[in-house]
Amino acid sequence: ELQCEGGYLKVYSYNDRNAPYELIAPVPNRLVIFDATQLHAVTEIPEGNRYAVAINLWDRQPTTEMVEEI
Repeated sequence: ELQCEGGYLKVYSYNDRNAPYELIAPVPNRLVIFDATQLHAVTEIPEGNRYAVAINLWDRQPTTEMVEEI
């Protein structure tokens, strides 16, 4: 049972918003594992709530520099 309308995870094939992507439905208790360096986004959530837990594992500690989106 979906807890929200929308809120699909989009994982792009490569780092370009025009690239093909996989669309993953927000199902309760679903575990999605992917390389977070891949371009990814969540579709609009016009109704309800979407909850997510993100866990990151790094080979190297990331920098604290913020990169502004173009």
